[in-house]
Amino acid sequence: MTAVRVQQAASLRIDEIYRYSRSRWGSAQADACITGLFEAFNRIAAGGVLPRVRSRPSWA
Repeated sequence: MTAVRVQQAASLRIDEIYRYSRSRWGSAQADACITGLFEAFNRIAAGGVLPRVRSRPSWA
């Protein structure tokens, strides 16, 4: 498994997301939200997420 490092600024925002989610929807939902974020981070780090393909605008 690839280790994911979170920068300090991102860590502070993740903490804010957790606190907001907990106050709005409760601890269980906040836990699920943060767990889902880190699962996504791990998939990205492992190369398991394909980038979106953007089509060029017709005027470009």
